[in-house]
Amino acid sequence: MIVNFHIDRLVLDGLPAGSHEGPLVRDALEAELARLLAAPDAAQHFGEDRTVQRIRSVGMGRPGGGMTGLGEHIGKAVFEAIAG
Repeated sequence: MIVNFHIDRLVLDGLPAGSHEGPLVRDALEAELARLLAAPDAAQHFGEDRTVQRIRSVGMGRPGGGMTGLGEHIGKAVFEAIAG
């Protein structure tokens, strides 16, 4: 399965993440999406082009997870949105 994925912009509105922490969130988000997309049953969720304009995520991931936990939480929210 070939997956082309593009996130134009990630806005963390109202969250305690400074601009210097963006790379931590991005790296964790990418790692979580890669993990979820590599799962053996992931292909069954896809079959057509999908565009998602906005994802609202509630919560901030696991308590004490810091920016890595936040990135993982966002990665799961993105996967759920595109997997429909």
